[in-house]
Amino acid sequence: MKNEAVRFPRTPQERKTKLSAHNYSNPLVKVRALVSSNDAYIPFSVIGIFVILGAVLTSAYFLQMDYEIAQTIYTTEKTDPEKVAIGFASADLSRCLNYAGMEALKWKGEHPIIQPVNASGGTTSEDDFMVNARTHDLEPGDTFYVRIDLPSDVWYSISSIWKNQSIILRIKDSNGQTIDSVDYGEAVSFWKTVSFEESFLLPLEMEPGYGTIELECGGSVKATDWFSVAMNPVKDISAKHFNELITGNYQYNNYVYDRYAINVEPDIEPYRILIEEINGTLERQINDDNRTYPIYYTFTIRNLNYTLVDLETGESFDRSMDISTLVTSREPLLEELTTEYERSLNSAETSNIVLGAMNIRSFTYGPWQHYANGPLNIITNPALASAVNAGTAYAQKRTFDSVDPWALMYTTYYNGKVFYEDVHGTADKYDINSSNSSANLTSVYEEMAQNSSFNIDIKEGIGQSMEATGTTFEQVDEQSAIVVAASDYLPSLVDGWVFNDHLWTDENDLVHDVAQEVYSAGVQAQVKRDGFNETVPVFTDTSGKVDSTSYNYHTVSWKASYNIDAEHTGAIEPSYLWDEAWSRSYDRTVNPKINPPRGSLTGWKVTGATVSLQSVDAEVSITPMFRHRENDNVTGIVRTDGYLDREDHVFDWDVTYNIDYKVTSRWKIYYTYYYTYKWKVITGYRTNEFGGKIPQYSHYSSSSTGSRTEYYTTTETRSTSHLETETENLSILYHQRPPTGTYEGFTSYTDPVTREYHDTTIEIDGIERQDPACSDAADKYKDQYVDIHEIESRYMLFPNDFYLQERKVECDIPEWLHKMMADELLEMVGSIEADDPAVNVSLMNNPGADPTMLRYEAAKELTDDLSEDTEIYVKRQQYLTSGEMYTSSDAARYIAKNEAYRKLMEEIESQNRKLNSDLNDYLLEKLTEANVDIPGLDTGALDSVTSGSLSLFNNPAVSMAGTALGTEMGIIDTMTITGMPESKYNWTEGMTLVVDQYPDYLYHDPEFDLRGQYELKDPKGMTIYPLGVKNTCVFSTGIADDIAGLLEQTSAPVKEATAQMVSSSIEDLSTEVKSLEQNLSEQAVPLDTTALDQQVTGLTTTYSSRMREDIPTMIAEEIQADPVVSLWITETEVTSITQTHLHSLPDSRIINQSADGTLSTGISEKLRTEVIMNNPNLTGDEMDAVLNRLDTDVRVGIANGISVVIIDNSAMIDASFAAVNSELQKLTDDATSQLSEDVAEKVNKRLERTMKHVPMGLPVLPPHWMFTVNVWTYDVIGKYEYFRVSDNDNEVILNTYVGHEGQVYVREDAQVYHPFKKTADGRALTIGENRPIFFEFNGYAATIVGTGPKGVGDKSGERSEKSIGYDDILTEYEATR
Repeated sequence: MKNEAVRFPRTPQERKTKLSAHNYSNPLVKVRALVSSNDAYIPFSVIGIFVILGAVLTSAYFLQMDYEIAQTIYTTEKTDPEKVAIGFASADLSRCLNYAGMEALKWKGEHPIIQPVNASGGTTSEDDFMVNARTHDLEPGDTFYVRIDLPSDVWYSISSIWKNQSIILRIKDSNGQTIDSVDYGEAVSFWKTVSFEESFLLPLEMEPGYGTIELECGGSVKATDWFSVAMNPVKDISAKHFNELITGNYQYNNYVYDRYAINVEPDIEPYRILIEEINGTLERQINDDNRTYPIYYTFTIRNLNYTLVDLETGESFDRSMDISTLVTSREPLLEELTTEYERSLNSAETSNIVLGAMNIRSFTYGPWQHYANGPLNIITNPALASAVNAGTAYAQKRTFDSVDPWALMYTTYYNGKVFYEDVHGTADKYDINSSNSSANLTSVYEEMAQNSSFNIDIKEGIGQSMEATGTTFEQVDEQSAIVVAASDYLPSLVDGWVFNDHLWTDENDLVHDVAQEVYSAGVQAQVKRDGFNETVPVFTDTSGKVDSTSYNYHTVSWKASYNIDAEHTGAIEPSYLWDEAWSRSYDRTVNPKINPPRGSLTGWKVTGATVSLQSVDAEVSITPMFRHRENDNVTGIVRTDGYLDREDHVFDWDVTYNIDYKVTSRWKIYYTYYYTYKWKVITGYRTNEFGGKIPQYSHYSSSSTGSRTEYYTTTETRSTSHLETETENLSILYHQRPPTGTYEGFTSYTDPVTREYHDTTIEIDGIERQDPACSDAADKYKDQYVDIHEIESRYMLFPNDFYLQERKVECDIPEWLHKMMADELLEMVGSIEADDPAVNVSLMNNPGADPTMLRYEAAKELTDDLSEDTEIYVKRQQYLTSGEMYTSSDAARYIAKNEAYRKLMEEIESQNRKLNSDLNDYLLEKLTEANVDIPGLDTGALDSVTSGSLSLFNNPAVSMAGTALGTEMGIIDTMTITGMPESKYNWTEGMTLVVDQYPDYLYHDPEFDLRGQYELKDPKGMTIYPLGVKNTCVFSTGIADDIAGLLEQTSAPVKEATAQMVSSSIEDLSTEVKSLEQNLSEQAVPLDTTALDQQVTGLTTTYSSRMREDIPTMIAEEIQADPVVSLWITETEVTSITQTHLHSLPDSRIINQSADGTLSTGISEKLRTEVIMNNPNLTGDEMDAVLNRLDTDVRVGIANGISVVIIDNSAMIDASFAAVNSELQKLTDDATSQLSEDVAEKVNKRLERTMKHVPMGLPVLPPHWMFTVNVWTYDVIGKYEYFRVSDNDNEVILNTYVGHEGQVYVREDAQVYHPFKKTADGRALTIGENRPIFFEFNGYAATIVGTGPKGVGDKSGERSEKSIGYDDILTEYEATR
């Protein structure tokens, strides 16, 4: 280990005044003081220091010495003395500036200004928002770097409470005007970091003064910091020292080289000194942060005026030069690292270590308490203080690569002491236990010195504490394992699903549902019938003749007669003959179209006529009309192994044949006629009065005869009919539509059934049974879907070869099958219960892991195992014959078992999946109801450690803390600095820092047995506690109320298991208190247990009496709602019998039987007897089925009854638990005050055992009581009175007494005065305050155990535990904000 150190005790006064030694005026006194002092770390490399001191003390003028050295090493051509003189002067002036800068940075490290006097805002932080200026002292035109830290969770994402809120960073000048800002918009989950850096360029015209940095979130300022412009006291100090050095060396031609002298006026103003950073990166053992840090400063003065004097000629020349120097003090790095450390204490880095450490403790102590008689309290303030000191030590190591060895020694010592106190109840004898290497400070120091490294392995410490109580980590782990067992889900499977009518349609349970579905078969009927032929004429013979003829004027009339003989086909019969004769009269108006020889026709008439029939044709159509005459007769039935294949019928039709025919005749008409005509001839002309000629006519007339033949066609329609009775043959064929035996459930069952549709005789267990196997399917189909009358009569809808719709019909189920299926199901369930396949998951080896996820993974593993073992329990092979299901009963029996088995696996997986998804919401609701002060909720802040919805589990802080604190780390290591890593001139160097904190252990109460010199006192002599801690056990009471709120929404099996657990809690507590009273009595211990006995007796009496009232009512209601059992016993009978039985039992017996689940046995026996006695006709399988359902109804009724008791009396139960706990606490106090120390210790241990039986925690119920959870919240506030970081291996600051010394950086409560400026009245000028490092954070711890009456939680003391100085340090902390 480089730079090993020895630490000696110091008084508080020495701690606070050790730096004032540098103000000693006598160097010899300084040396003597250093040698004789036992203060601080003394490096082993101090050997030879007196040689250095001697050399330094003989050099009165170290500047002159440097000058001579510079002349010696300067090599150049001496041909230009003027340039050489200027070069020497430039180097020498740069060295002067370096000395001045060293002095300034030395002063700054010892007197950092944390809060300047004139800054309006100062440094504030709220809700874990932080903003820090990397350098507070700036000049106009400088680049200004600002570090922003947002409240983060353990995943280093922004806390969910601040998501979607606008974040703005503002830079304001001394007048409050914004000179720059960055609007980040809304904080969203995809932000990659919550810590980052911004840079700003300050305006060149910016006025001197103090500016402010403001970080705003959601419209409120959450964090501020300050910066100064042209107000840097470092420049004041540097300018003053630089001017002093010039005065002694560069005035009055005091600086001479060869023939030249150089004079500089000592009038350098502070603003002329330009300070710039040299940056680099750090390589530390446990910190891989690659960000850039300021390592050194460069100081520059531009255009420094000087006068060059030629001593030979007397001439002088006014000129200027630039001088610059690298000040190798690492003060800027020490300041930045200390600020980083302060940030880490107030951010997630340290709080997560503490969070993880406390959760490792709580997740381990919870099972230890619950299963192995572990400590009464799980989270204690000493444990919290120990975790805080471990966290701060880790943060030191992470930041400085070094830890205060004395602080580390105390932390290790008290960590062991906390574990010792957990086990023994007191740590008075801790130091006496020499077998424990952590039992005294000396042994701790020796071990650390030997190893030069440390770790704080919490798990190892807990394991050692367990061993001290006679148990081991492995034993607790075995007892506390999460067990996912198939048997846990069997009650829900049987009573809540398999035999629950209400979950199935038509009030079928699984057995009936499967049987009915398997005994359902597809059938399709086909119609086979004679049908109807097409009715058409076979032949038609038509004849006719003219019977008489007559005429009149222009019309010829005649009479004719017809005969028709014909044959047509029949609808069913082959054909029918038919004939008809009829007469008809016709007339026809003729038109001879006469053209007389001359003139015009004047008239005509028929004088004779003859009509003859040229041809006659007939068109015939036959239209049958049908009327069903009933008269149906079954003529044949065909069956195969009971299955109806075919059914033959005959029946009659009345068929009316309607004959329509059209007769077409062609007639020849011959007639004679007589006609007359006239004409005129011109015989001369006459002249009219106008002289015109008008002709004169003579008129004539004559007659003649003629004959003509015309053809005429007539068409006419006629109808006739005849009625016939015909017989049709009809057959219905019933086609099988396999498969039968199918079922759609958790699995699709399509196995073929060998004997489907066949009535089959089978043998089961040596007994022949008949399995119809859906052989009655066609009969069921016929009865439901076949209407013979409709098929026969509606021949158009049901022609030959017509297929009726395929239907699935429910067939008859063998009367023996249901009971056999139920028995085999119960047999399978019994086998599973007997084997109880289960998967165990360790809680102890997975501290902080989400138990629901662990349980879900275990559930999946269990279901995988069950899947592999399916054949073992379902035994499918026993239902197969030659690889196939032989009958429908085989299929039904197999399917029911397989479905129940699949349901079991599905329940195991789905219920645990649901539990996983519901747990966080459930816990959030309960935390809100408890009005817990947890940041992030409306009531307060657990979300400050989680980026999403609240999760008490799977917090990476647990593994982070376990790994971080359990890793072996060097106490003081050398980190590697890489300067200017981006430059080709980069370099590396080592740096070893020494951290000195005071007090060495942040203690919180008077029990912290520090040596007197480490105790802090305020000005009034009151003890100061540098650490305030507070923790609260959230679910310390109200377990019955929590259960009551869940019981109203749970199923019967859950109610049954939960009711048993509550009864167990009451029984367990009652038994333990009675045992305690007996032990005290036997030992004649004079403690009054009357009040304790009254509380327990009142609880058991009330609880049992309410069960006597509510259980009979709920059993009667359950049986009345059962459609089967309610037929055989009345509600009144149930109530009376149950009441009589319960009143026959003493209080303790009722509670005991309700706890172990046997209360239903006696009630069921009496109700069974009543059913059997009053129903002699109920026998055999039917009786067994009724009694099985009766047992289920009784169990469900008892669970419902006890649930009502819990719901109605939860307040009384919780109050009784709290009162018992209070009485036990009082008895503990009485024992301490009234008994001797030895007796009191033994009695208190006995009382503690009883306290552990008081139920506590939050039950997690669905699908049954799986876990009991408890949660603690805690708050931490701490400060260092004094915190110093020393650059141990970079002693570059000149000291006239000791040669050189390293740079330091100190944080303490002190006023900072300007080193030389005064006020108007001559007093020291106050320029600011140095402030101690404060930190504050909060968090939570959780634990989880399995079910059990004791629960888990802090069972001794108050629900909330607060350290003695908590309020005082909180007030002080708030004043600094």
